[in-house]
Amino acid sequence: MGRRYFFILFFSTLSAGAFAQTLLGRKISLQSERQPLASVLRQIELQGGFRFSYNSSILPADSLVNLHARQITVEEALDRLLDNRYEYRTAHEFVVIRYAPLRLSLNVRESSGNAESYLVIGQVVDKVSGKPLLNASVYEKTLLQSTLTDANGFFSLRLKNNPGSIELTISKENYRDLSTHFLSEVTVNGSNPNRSADLAFAYRQGDEQNGIENTIIGRWFITSRQRIQGINIGSIIARAPFQASLSPGLSSHGALSGQVVNKFSINATGGYTAGVDGLEVGLGFNISKGNVRWLQVAGGFNIVGGQVQGMQVGGFYNQVRGDVSGVQIALGANRVRGAVQGFQLGGLYSQAGNGLKGMQVGIGYNTAPEVKGIQIGLANHVSEHVNGMQIGVAGNLAYDAEGAQLAGIANLSRNFKGTRFALLANLSTHTGRGLQVAGLLNYARHLRGFQLALINVADTSSGYSFGLLNVVPKGVHQLELSSNESIAFNAALKTGNQKFYTILAAGRQAAGQPTLAALGFGFGKAAGLGRRLALHPELTSRYLYQGEWQYTNLLNRFDLKLHFKPASWLAVSAGPAFNAYYSNQRSQLPGYAYVQERGRAITLGLKDTKAWIGWSAGISIF
Repeated sequence: MGRRYFFILFFSTLSAGAFAQTLLGRKISLQSERQPLASVLRQIELQGGFRFSYNSSILPADSLVNLHARQITVEEALDRLLDNRYEYRTAHEFVVIRYAPLRLSLNVRESSGNAESYLVIGQVVDKVSGKPLLNASVYEKTLLQSTLTDANGFFSLRLKNNPGSIELTISKENYRDLSTHFLSEVTVNGSNPNRSADLAFAYRQGDEQNGIENTIIGRWFITSRQRIQGINIGSIIARAPFQASLSPGLSSHGALSGQVVNKFSINATGGYTAGVDGLEVGLGFNISKGNVRWLQVAGGFNIVGGQVQGMQVGGFYNQVRGDVSGVQIALGANRVRGAVQGFQLGGLYSQAGNGLKGMQVGIGYNTAPEVKGIQIGLANHVSEHVNGMQIGVAGNLAYDAEGAQLAGIANLSRNFKGTRFALLANLSTHTGRGLQVAGLLNYARHLRGFQLALINVADTSSGYSFGLLNVVPKGVHQLELSSNESIAFNAALKTGNQKFYTILAAGRQAAGQPTLAALGFGFGKAAGLGRRLALHPELTSRYLYQGEWQYTNLLNRFDLKLHFKPASWLAVSAGPAFNAYYSNQRSQLPGYAYVQERGRAITLGLKDTKAWIGWSAGISIF
């Protein structure tokens, strides 16, 4: 009996000394009156120098609490705040709060053996009701050997190659953990609420709720025993140098494979781990519910519940619930719920759920809420903001885009600032700034840059639109009828704004005169000289048809017109013009006009080119 008490006293003293060094043993002082629980927990974090991790769905973070105390331990403060209905686990700089209002008890029926083989047979029951507990996890975290209780709460666990001191832990969902120590012939029973304080793995916030076991792939490949162990134990219990798996259920770590972080993991069909801190290779697949660091390679797919730091290569699919920092490659698809910082290469689909900083490349569809870098694919979609470059074989879609967009068909965004090119169309539903070049259409609700396309549309414009047709409802849209020294009747459609408008021009000679037809294009601007007067410098080029299409007859004009507006819808204009006429037609054809100098000749010294000063006069209808 004395020997038994000696070991009880020894372990109690040892536990008390270790407790003083844990996060739960740190002293704090609080003066909180009707404050939200989350706010009080934050104060404890600041004083204790650690972080809490908990499931917000089971912890009433918004409830109002009172606590006035000086120099009490963190554990005492939590017990008073949470009414002793929760369990606290420590792992490096985290305190994990786990809902555990119930207590369990262990009845040891047999415990015997030596260092080579030690057998423990017992029953796990509810401490209050005595009811047997089904599927309670019984494990030794150093040896990584475990079992589950049956319907009557019984278990039998044979521990091989034990170091002489065994710590058997029982875990069950909604129950506080219970640890029992076995040393040779001496057994010491007692509760050890701080059993995870000596874990060699840094607890990742949210590990218990990452839900990788509840995904479709998780339900297919992770065994029911492993899922139960994950529910009961929750956090990671150990690190190991190596794991070998034939399948998730046939592993060198047995049913505890999902609770162990490995340096190296080699998986034949597939493997299941708590994380990787080195190298993992799976011929079929790899499933890690925690973090992966350095390199993970699978012939089929990789599923990671935490973060990836390093390189991840999947034959056809990669899925990461946390962030990726490094390189991710899959022939089929990459799906990242968190942020991607680095390089993502996917075949048909790549997703960076919380943003991309780097480069995303695929032959299919790329998507991210925010991109700082480059996207290249068949189609690219950014739901919030792009700062960089998008190259889409089909098109690019972004809420706000800043930088460059290049599309085979179209670019679409709410706001754009930078340079964008599309074979078909560029569309900005709000504001377009910078350069937009399209084969057919540019649209910006508010244009603050330059548009170049066959058709340009803007509701309002303080920029420049260059196209055959520019539609600006609050800009310039005039039909001008005029005459000049070379062509009797001219019609011109002017569209754009006061700063810059384009001109579609056509003309012909009067009836009874030799036939002459003209068609041309140009641009101009309006410089206001008061309420009713404006000066319009315009540059146009017209092709003159004088009987044969084989000849090149180009009449280039610079007109300086003074506009007078007697009414808001009408303007009268007149002014001088400078003409430079190039023609390789040497003679007049019967019935057609033959344009020569129509005013005083000016020598330019250019072959087949004549110049003269002319005039124009007309009216404009708005």
